[in-house]
Amino acid sequence: GICLIIIGGLIVWRVLPEEGESLSKWRIAVFVFSVMVFISGIFCFILEKDWFMGISNGLKVPMYTMLGTSLTFSLTFSVVDLVNQGSCQGCFGQSGADQRLQQSVVQTPAQVYSILVASVAMGAVFGFSFGALDVEDD
Repeated sequence: GICLIIIGGLIVWRVLPEEGESLSKWRIAVFVFSVMVFISGIFCFILEKDWFMGISNGLKVPMYTMLGTSLTFSLTFSVVDLVNQGSCQGCFGQSGADQRLQQSVVQTPAQVYSILVASVAMGAVFGFSFGALDVEDD
């Protein structure tokens, strides 16, 4: 829970525009998902195992779907952000270094949206299957 709260807060901090920048559509989408990660972290403290085992699948499935989506989004965003920040560190400042190696891996809003859609789809499938199959009850 603490990790999700920290990661959600860090993602919010990373996507907020600096002075003079506008809040673009992809930043709004990432901001919404980072808030969802933060809320999932809070859910981790609210839920008790004994209480959660007694509720119906109709309530478990949405909760696990949100948690699965939050986990895959936070993991995907963190890995992509780390790759973008540190991609080819040794290439910077070298004479004759290929300019393609100095560019970020994810540059366009379409790439950001495709990463968002893929992580949401994977997390939703994981969460749905976990909640629908009552895996935690075993």
